[in-house]
Amino acid sequence: MLYFLLKIGWFLLYILKNLDILKSASNLNGNLNCSKELEHYAS
Repeated sequence: MLYFLLKIGWFLLYILKNLDILKSASNLNGNLNCSKELEHYAS
C-alpha cells in the first residue's frame, strides 16, 4: 500500500514538473510575441 502511494506521489510530481516546463515555454513564447509587437510599434 505504501509503495502504491509513493508511486502516485512521484507520478504527480512528474506531472507538475512537466506542467511547469510547459508554462515557462509558453511564457517565453508570449514574451517573444510581446517584444515583436513592441518593435513593430516602435518602428
